[in-house]
Amino acid sequence: MAVGADDHEVGPDVVGDGKELFSRTAEANSCFDDQVCLPKRSGAAAQEILKHLAISVRQTPERVAFQVAVLSALSDPIRLRSLALIAKDQELCVCELTHALGASQPTISKHLAILREAGLVKDRRNAQWVFYSLTGDLPAWSARVLAAAVEGVSVTAGHAEDVERLKGMTPRPPRTLVA
Repeated sequence: MAVGADDHEVGPDVVGDGKELFSRTAEANSCFDDQVCLPKRSGAAAQEILKHLAISVRQTPERVAFQVAVLSALSDPIRLRSLALIAKDQELCVCELTHALGASQPTISKHLAILREAGLVKDRRNAQWVFYSLTGDLPAWSARVLAAAVEGVSVTAGHAEDVERLKGMTPRPPRTLVA
């Protein structure tokens, strides 16, 4: 088996314009046109949202990939809880998120990297600390989605517990720039 441009296995009989490859890909995935395919294991809600984004607006593959990255980044509870805490405090260090969420430093760092790659957070280094804040230059649709996600998490009892754990952390990293 060979691997096609879209990283799906294809047989040696695939030639021509790639429509046979698309039909094989469509069997293994949920495909909306010849540009956008999601694994069948994707949730029904995500597939419906992406179907709408990809078909009704006919966006470029790059824009759809960005939309998928944003929606995927918002699909994890740790990432949502992190975003809600960052939105509340404006800026948090990895160690503060580790304390508040009760997760390990590698776990928090991995999730923050996903949020950064999706363009939802930015980071800055201050001595040995890395602080994360929400990006301010998101497209309007993603800013609305992010605000709705943060609002949804912020009203939960779990968020209140995260906030209380964060308040109990002492000492906390300094916010002043260190030369």
